[in-house]
Formats: sequence, structure tokens, C-alpha cells
Amino acid sequence: LDIDREDLAMIFHLMDVDQSGSLSYGEFVNRFVKAQSQDSRMYMMIMQLQSAQIMRAVHQQTMCLHTLQTTLDTKLFSSHSQTKQIQQRFNSAQRSDKVSNKVSSECSNDSASFRADV
Repeated sequence: LDIDREDLAMIFHLMDVDQSGSLSYGEFVNRFVKAQSQDSRMYMMIMQLQSAQIMRAVHQQTMCLHTLQTTLDTKLFSSHSQTKQIQQRFNSAQRSDKVSNKVSSECSNDSASFRADV
């Protein structure tokens, strides 16, 4: 067949569509017998196998990116909710401090006016 060992390994890898690491002897020989009859058919087969492998890799990467995006969206939403809760607590504490300061100020004024009356 006049195929280098490196090329043979690449072709085998490309023929392993399910990435199991194995091909039946019949499948392997059948592909080469068909491809040997015409060089252009061999190149076409290799191109088709490479295209299929690229499509599988792109699909796998797309799934990984989707998983990452979902994880980031979830964490971002959680972080936003936590930030909102902290902000609400802070605002509530500020209002509470204002009321407390006002009551304290009024008590001081009442106490001062009571002393002045006495």
C-alpha cells in the first residue's frame, strides 16, 4: 500500500469512529481494499474521516463550553443574589442606626429640657 507507519496510525485513528481504540480486521481491510483501487477514493475517505473527527471534537468542545456557561451563570446569579441580600441588610442597618440616633437625640433633648425645668 506504500503507507508510512505514522500515516497508518493516523488513518487507523481516523477510522476508529467510536474512539474505542479498536477496529475489526474485516472493517480495516475492507476500507483499504476499497481505497487501494483508486488513490482519489483513498484521499476522499481520509478527508471524510478527518471531517467526521473534527465534527466530533467541535461537538465535544461545544458541550464543554455549554457546561461552563451554565456553571458560570449559576454562580453569577448566586453571587448577585448574595450581593443584593448584603445590600438590603446594610440599608436596613443604616435605617436602624438613623432611628436609633434620632431617638437618642430626642432623649438627650428631653433630658436637657427636663434639667432646665428643674
